[in-house]
Amino acid sequence: MELERISTGVEGLDDMLGGGFPINATIAVIGPFGTGKTIFGLQFIYNGLIKGESGIYISFDEGEEELIQTAANMGWDFRPYIKEKKFVLIKLDASDIKASLTRMQSDLPILIESFKPKRVVIDPITLLEMLFNDESERRAQIFNLCRTIEKNGTTIVLISGADKANIYASKFGLVEYVAGGAIVLHHVRSDNLQKVTLAIEIVKMRRVEHSREIKPYFITNNGITVHAYDQIP
Repeated sequence: MELERISTGVEGLDDMLGGGFPINATIAVIGPFGTGKTIFGLQFIYNGLIKGESGIYISFDEGEEELIQTAANMGWDFRPYIKEKKFVLIKLDASDIKASLTRMQSDLPILIESFKPKRVVIDPITLLEMLFNDESERRAQIFNLCRTIEKNGTTIVLISGADKANIYASKFGLVEYVAGGAIVLHHVRSDNLQKVTLAIEIVKMRRVEHSREIKPYFITNNGITVHAYDQIP
């Protein structure tokens, strides 16, 4: 049986994946600041909305108006979908993470069950992970959260900052193991340090035969575009 896919909405990335993300999977998108992680998440959600798929964006960082403006700068208007109740943007307070966690554990399962989103983005998952000092508890909480969302046929993107010492690892080295797929966004500097190229790599994608090459991408006024058939200069 052919694996059902869901388009990432990122030009060129679907080619690298052989058709898109596996449906009903959790994907970690890892990268340092300035690599367009939030734009990636918004682009993924918007691609679903224009196809009639409902979505939820959970933000621990930017507020609703900031995210809507970021999207508008790319030509993506989320307001009609909010009015039509096809899109929900949830801002959780990173300064009161315990209250935010309680809200996620009590309210989110109810929202997921009633709304039945096809796409969910959590941005950044790193701030949620910071609540837990114990690694086993951190793993259990993130795992249970993802499974609660996934059981409704939802595809999840977890956005994470990169570890300072290892660009291929998330801050706590956890989400890439909880997730079925991991994509790394990073900077590649030329030998003379005069040029910086944004690069994308699919580190892991269960059940999917995918490209293992590092490819350049660009952030334009229309979002992220991956040059899947080009080489890093």
